[in-house]
Amino acid sequence: MILGRTGKVYPRQVIERIVGGQMRLVPEDGVLYENAVRNLYAAFDIAEQYTNRIIVLSVVTFAFDEFEPVLDIPTAPVLRIESLSYYDAEDRLVKLGEADYRLIAAEHRTSLELFVSPSLSARRRHGRVLVEALCGYSDYRDTLSREPEDEGGIVLPGSIEAAVALRAGTLCEADGDAVIGRSVSALPVTVERLLNPYRMTPYGWKG
Repeated sequence: MILGRTGKVYPRQVIERIVGGQMRLVPEDGVLYENAVRNLYAAFDIAEQYTNRIIVLSVVTFAFDEFEPVLDIPTAPVLRIESLSYYDAEDRLVKLGEADYRLIAAEHRTSLELFVSPSLSARRRHGRVLVEALCGYSDYRDTLSREPEDEGGIVLPGSIEAAVALRAGTLCEADGDAVIGRSVSALPVTVERLLNPYRMTPYGWKG
């Protein structure tokens, strides 16, 4: 399960491509530009809710009850593991070294192969193993490039970008203002079709 999430960074270059290239807005447009950007933030959040995956680059802490030879991380992509810790037999939080595990990462599936299996705390039944990872899609290096900004990163797939742009456009049309915290209950069919290939269950890749 997800224990926490920090450092959420919306992809600036992707947003500029959509706002400037498709909506034809620039910062000098003032409130119209600001509302378009906020609606894109909302659209990214809605896409995350619908797909059950981390799309916007963030540091996420996952909690597991046990050590397994392979831990399935319930999101993708994952850029890197920041830390892997566990509560030991004396209930102390201990950090494993990088040599104790290996990240197996792809766009649609992520797992950690563990090379050790230390004893865990008997005082705790849940959340005894903590994995902190940098998750989500990388931004572009610039608005004209499809190259990832982060080394080893995966850029946002075109269908997710199209779905976000379409949903942001419908939010602008419906409200004429920024909308934050919208649910996914009334997604346009086209948006659903664009996002469906990227949906995950809470326990991993759905396809």
